[in-house]
Amino acid sequence: MSAEAQQPGEASARDRILQAACDLIAERGIGGARIAQIAKAAGVSTALVHYHFRTREVLLAETLDYAFDVAAAVRLRANADNGESAADGSAARRPTPKPPTRWREC
Repeated sequence: MSAEAQQPGEASARDRILQAACDLIAERGIGGARIAQIAKAAGVSTALVHYHFRTREVLLAETLDYAFDVAAAVRLRANADNGESAADGSAARRPTPKPPTRWREC
């Protein structure tokens, strides 16, 4: 097995890049998140960032999708912990909470 092989439970380089992008965007805004900073935070090279994401715009778009997926998973897990399910309609009766003023779910 090579030194670069992913260990069980370890996040892939792509996921680490997306997580680092989420963190930097939350901290600095979209305009303040640079590819080099994201690569450094993820512990990868800028070349690897560009391998996974052809342009900065693609990285930002996929980071937004990733953030929505993470937020949805957190919400579903919270609903499951409270004994709610989409089938019983209890989540639908609850008003949708206001989004936080500063996005930080990632």
